[in-house]
Amino acid sequence: NSDLINSTEGVLYAEINDYRGEDVLASVNNIGQTDWKLITKMDKTETLFYMERIRKMAIWASVIIILVVSIIIYFVAYFFLRPINDLAEAAEEISQGDLTKRVQVKSKNEIGQLGLSFNKMTNSLVDIQKDLQDKLNELNRSNNALDKFAHVVSHDIKTPLNSIEGLANLLSLELEGKVGAYEMEVVLKVKEQVKKTKEMIKGILEYAELKAIKGDTEHVDLNNVIESVRQAVDIPPNIKLQIEDRLPIIQIEKVLIYQIFQNLISNAVKYNDKTDGLI
Repeated sequence: NSDLINSTEGVLYAEINDYRGEDVLASVNNIGQTDWKLITKMDKTETLFYMERIRKMAIWASVIIILVVSIIIYFVAYFFLRPINDLAEAAEEISQGDLTKRVQVKSKNEIGQLGLSFNKMTNSLVDIQKDLQDKLNELNRSNNALDKFAHVVSHDIKTPLNSIEGLANLLSLELEGKVGAYEMEVVLKVKEQVKKTKEMIKGILEYAELKAIKGDTEHVDLNNVIESVRQAVDIPPNIKLQIEDRLPIIQIEKVLIYQIFQNLISNAVKYNDKTDGLI
């Protein structure tokens, strides 16, 4: 072909016809320092056949790679991601109070062991909840019994207190102007102690009814509380009750703080075996 012979070396022609009239891909290269030229050609249909074959192989390779990757993703999701997601969902439901939730264990790997541990932990929570409920029921029964006992005891105590208070009122009326100041002070002290004892009984009833934490509070001078306890408790002459520094004024229920100091001072007197005791 004259176009090939007169062409520049290395030029590739794709749309020429050879002596057979077939479309070919051809290139021209000089042979050494001669005027001879080497023409290399291949039928266009043959060249495109291999290119088409390579294209199909690339498509099949892509399909196979996609399938392999999809299978790997599926197994990763099935054996790892889904069990972890199930664990997360179960933990969420349990945190909302549903202790019947369990995880299905389908493997013996680390994820499976984690699922078994999770189920074991949930079973333990169920046992703990049952134990707590049993103890709560027992506590409620005890509180009810305590409430009934407190009401019965307070009623039995109030009866003689009312009698003492009535007698003290009668004595104060009968003895007024007939006895000295000391005797009248004793009668008034009896009336005051009856009143404080009634207040203490009221406080005990509030505790029994679990109302103590809702009681009314007030500013209480602890120095006055100590003086009230000093008058109520029988302190023998060999024991001295002393306040080193002035006590503070606090916000509290007066009856309760009175009970605390009365118990402390009474016990201190009761168990003091020294010749000269000091509280």
